[in-house]
Amino acid sequence: MALAHHLDTHTRQALAEAWHQDSAASSLERWLDLCEQQGWGRMPENLALLTRVFGASWYFTRFIFFRGPAIADVFDSNDVSLLEADFINRHISSVDVEQETEQALESLRIAKNEIMLRILVAELQQSIDQAGVEESLTTLAEATLAVALRIYSNRFAQDMEDEIGVLGMGRMAGYEMNFGSDLDLIFLYPGESTAIFEPGLRLIRALLRGIAMAAPAGSLYDVDMRLRPHGAAGVLITSDTAFEEYHSAERDIWQRQLMTRCRPVVDGSGLAARALDRVSTHIYAEYDQDALRREVRAMRLRVENELGKPAGRYELKRGRGGVMDIDFISHFLQLAHGAAEPGLRTASTRRALQLLHQHDLLSQGHCKQLLEGYDFLKRMEGRLRVFDMKPISTISREATGLVSLARAMDYRGETDEEAARILLEDYLTIADGIRQIFDEILPGEIVNRES
Repeated sequence: MALAHHLDTHTRQALAEAWHQDSAASSLERWLDLCEQQGWGRMPENLALLTRVFGASWYFTRFIFFRGPAIADVFDSNDVSLLEADFINRHISSVDVEQETEQALESLRIAKNEIMLRILVAELQQSIDQAGVEESLTTLAEATLAVALRIYSNRFAQDMEDEIGVLGMGRMAGYEMNFGSDLDLIFLYPGESTAIFEPGLRLIRALLRGIAMAAPAGSLYDVDMRLRPHGAAGVLITSDTAFEEYHSAERDIWQRQLMTRCRPVVDGSGLAARALDRVSTHIYAEYDQDALRREVRAMRLRVENELGKPAGRYELKRGRGGVMDIDFISHFLQLAHGAAEPGLRTASTRRALQLLHQHDLLSQGHCKQLLEGYDFLKRMEGRLRVFDMKPISTISREATGLVSLARAMDYRGETDEEAARILLEDYLTIADGIRQIFDEILPGEIVNRES
């Protein structure tokens, strides 16, 4: 079919501005053919928005074809209240966990991906900012995990989810998950309830397999358990007493840094919150600030040297002036002052920067620059990842390889290549500015204050 003859002005414009034009055009043509074959008519009404999604995400293109007419309301309603936490929790919690396990999981995949698609649509319509995208994605992940835990609890031991506490780490802890983020989790059970360990272990093993499984309705989440006590060598589910003993013992600074980004995410009994509270004084201890500064800087540069310099690429997260520069600045200042100022103890990098400024530990200029840089880098990351929901964090060092990303970031120029060049220049300027602040707060050489 001649695609252009079937499109209105808005849809033709959406196609011309699509992030991945070839993908948008081929998917739209297939969709219109399918609608004609099935007698669906013009569906959805907002064909321009559908076209933009086709150009933004192959992951959601597959999901849209899987759902067919059931997906139309996502595009034809513009109700941002559907992204509020109450709605997300109600929608995900409506999944019938009493179904056979695979059926319940499939229902959960559909419910989760419908909400995630709504988040992408809201972002494309500019009705939600980057922080709002991340908060909604994190709320969705928490709700999905809670329901998945109930599904497997029904299979292994009734109401076992009430006995298990789950700590979220990293971006999940800070309500800063992005498209393609995995779940960094620690599972706890009551130390006095040894009878829970074996069925709990079977439950967690099955849960991890089930939520990572790919299916026609899409996937749920990949799970990373490497941040549990003793890392990959540790058991999948830990008693709260063992967790407390581990974190109460002498630990490296980098382990204390990780624990600043920890929060209970599924915790019906309050087990995880109590365990975390009991180790907080060990995380936010009295540190020698010069030694702390050296350790934090050394670990940051080690990560950069080992993981932040891929050949021919810039690393948005681990590279010079990347997201981790901002994280490590906030980690250092929170650990340095968190014992005296408990109000600094937040798992959110954004919120930490704001609180550090309010406590006169970060200048207004630095706070503003770091927050803007954080949003810029996380927005780039999200728009790279949403295409196939993979945890991508690198970009080409050449502007010619950034054309699609420049479109996704709403950059314009006389040509696509010019827009990509401007994006690359902005990225390098922002990364340089972040690294300058990092070097100022965490300098390479510590001068003795008494000299």
